[in-house]
Amino acid sequence: MRASLILPTQRPTADLQTVVAGLALTSDECAEVEVILVGLNEPLPHPSPEKGGALAPLNPSPNPSPEKGGGYEWSSPPSLPGKGAGELGPHLAAWNVGAAQAQGDILVFLDEAAQPTPGWLAALLAAAEAHPAAVIGSCLLYPDDTVRQAGYVIGQDHTPRPLYPGWPANHPVVRRPRALQAVAGVGMLVPRSRFLDIGGFDLDLGEWADVDLCLRLRERGGQVYLCSASRLYHLAAEPDGPDTAGLAAFRQRWANRLRPDDVATYQADGQIQVEYPSTYPLRLNLSPRLVTMGGDQATLTETWLEVRTAQVAEKTGEIVRSGAPASRSEPARPVASPAHAPLPTPSPEKGGASDSPFPLREGGRGVGSTRPRPHPSPEKGGASASPSLVGKGAGGLGLHPPAPLDGEAEPSFPYPPPDLVFRVVGAAGLDYFLQSGQMTEEDFRLALADVGKTYAAFEAIYDFGCGSGRVLRWVRAAAPHARLYGSDIDIPAITWLRRALPDVDVRVNNYLPPLPFRDGLFDLVLGFSVLTHLDETYQDAWLAELHRVTRPGGLLLLTVHGEYAWREFRRTTLAQVEAVAALEAELRAAGFLFWRGDGWERHFPDYYHSSWHLPDYIHRHWSRWFSVLRIRERGARTIQDMVVLRREA
Repeated sequence: MRASLILPTQRPTADLQTVVAGLALTSDECAEVEVILVGLNEPLPHPSPEKGGALAPLNPSPNPSPEKGGGYEWSSPPSLPGKGAGELGPHLAAWNVGAAQAQGDILVFLDEAAQPTPGWLAALLAAAEAHPAAVIGSCLLYPDDTVRQAGYVIGQDHTPRPLYPGWPANHPVVRRPRALQAVAGVGMLVPRSRFLDIGGFDLDLGEWADVDLCLRLRERGGQVYLCSASRLYHLAAEPDGPDTAGLAAFRQRWANRLRPDDVATYQADGQIQVEYPSTYPLRLNLSPRLVTMGGDQATLTETWLEVRTAQVAEKTGEIVRSGAPASRSEPARPVASPAHAPLPTPSPEKGGASDSPFPLREGGRGVGSTRPRPHPSPEKGGASASPSLVGKGAGGLGLHPPAPLDGEAEPSFPYPPPDLVFRVVGAAGLDYFLQSGQMTEEDFRLALADVGKTYAAFEAIYDFGCGSGRVLRWVRAAAPHARLYGSDIDIPAITWLRRALPDVDVRVNNYLPPLPFRDGLFDLVLGFSVLTHLDETYQDAWLAELHRVTRPGGLLLLTVHGEYAWREFRRTTLAQVEAVAALEAELRAAGFLFWRGDGWERHFPDYYHSSWHLPDYIHRHWSRWFSVLRIRERGARTIQDMVVLRREA
């Protein structure tokens, strides 16, 4: 099976080998593909215009000569038709021209804004072998490793919509190969015979032509798949506006034949769940990554939004109890009721909400991952999607272990009992407890990669505010060589964790420093959503304490609510708060804001509220203890900022 890669280009002839070199092809792939370059502005010079494009074999030689089987053969493409609108417009005609000239069995369409990642073509070709009559699409990413395009779903308004744009590239639902109705033109693989049979891309449909091509092939019995392992960074600027002419033509052709599938896709992925109680109303579990509420519904769900957006989808999930008492004069005291009593069931009426689980389905590596992502198995005390909660069972876990999932490493770590899961994620349940912990661990891993590190560089890793091990279980699987530590003020969680994980040193800490660890013990400290809830006095006390327990040269990864979280909070929960202008002014003036008006004193100690940190404040204030290496905006669960610190000598 020979592949023809079709690449429209505006580069001068001197840069053409650079273009081909950027395709991230192995030497074996170079021997099996041809690359057809189609000039967008000027014809590519060669005395053989009838051949068109650039033909393989791709064996760059000092003296390129097609007759001798080396180098590249450049030729002038025919004049490109003037039709086509939107972002894809100029490329559609070029792709059609290249397809007509191609000699391969399959076609792969690219553009100059695409930067393929290693292994992208091998993944596409493997998918094509598994589905020989199908269109196969690639996953397009932004430079920050979030999704630009992972195929299309058809919305309830009968308009194609990109699937999961802006989601982390290594999220389980993004990494899942799937059948779809349509995929993007850039990175698309199509059998050449099928492409020519239906006349290629319809230029009248502009930027909707790739969706149209997929739908026409499906009408003729073809299939469309997303190959999530084929990944390309796509650096093209966003279009100035929608291609209204192309959309009108698309709707005229397909309006009565489209099958909306967005909701069904989100349900299959666990992002929308419907529960049917014995009486109405129905209960919906909605992923906070997927759904926002506003307009007329806001007045009915103000408290729900307070939980979901005020704490940026983390409030019910982050009962991280490392902090200080309300007053310096107040003596340290044992864990109070939040640590001992279950929280009220989250509900819109009572100021809470349940999170949607993010079930795992696929193995393999995510962008920036250093190893396959682990998931739990029943043999080793883990769970897959939708476990059944029952009465106390073997080991006191109170869970029926479901069937294991295939394809990933498994942390040998039992489940927390339901009451400990409930403390952290409310009614969202064990699935979300597991998945949110996994996502957070991967965010830590990406932050390390951003400064050229992996877990292998660290010997002693400490989880500050570890709870019942939601993140620690995944760190343990990702860093089996390291000595692991954790602490929390939640006595029941630490008591259970000690029994469940005797090889990890976990201890109870108080509301105030000191921590029960010696000076300079840790070379990596992880802290998710702890400093998001403390005022400046308590924050400073804990930063100084973390400086004490971190060895010189050690790194700290701590998350905060930053600019994005503040914008979302102001847009929703604070929209009706009269003092919002004063709060905004305080944040801008100081770079830090601690707000007691969030109502959390009903459930937590009175020091536990909402705080925001701006980058300038972090650089200025936190530098008293650490060097600030990076602030990764939205680097923690796409909501919080990830701060990368180093303790100097």
